[in-house]
Amino acid sequence: LAVIGFTPIVYLFRCCGCTVPDEELRRPIDAFFSMFFIEIPYLSLRWIAWYRYGVPVSIMAVKNILGIYEDLYFIGIVQGFGGGKARGIRLLCCRRSDAEKAE
Repeated sequence: LAVIGFTPIVYLFRCCGCTVPDEELRRPIDAFFSMFFIEIPYLSLRWIAWYRYGVPVSIMAVKNILGIYEDLYFIGIVQGFGGGKARGIRLLCCRRSDAEKAE
């Protein structure tokens, strides 16, 4: 659906009254799904293979750890280096507090 320009999760956020621009809203949603459907499951499988069967840890496990860190950064849970503007959860909280101050 995203190929044709329809993103249902962003649409649901819009229906709930979210005023964040689409691109800023899509990035944390994509990071959330990437983390929970790609990075964490594959890291778990690699850990089980290492722990139970003695398979050496591959560079792909490091890739999964860095992918989880990157996804946490885009979600807004980890700030990263250099601060920067609010994103992810922090972006939604900033927008909500700015709107409450204006009222």
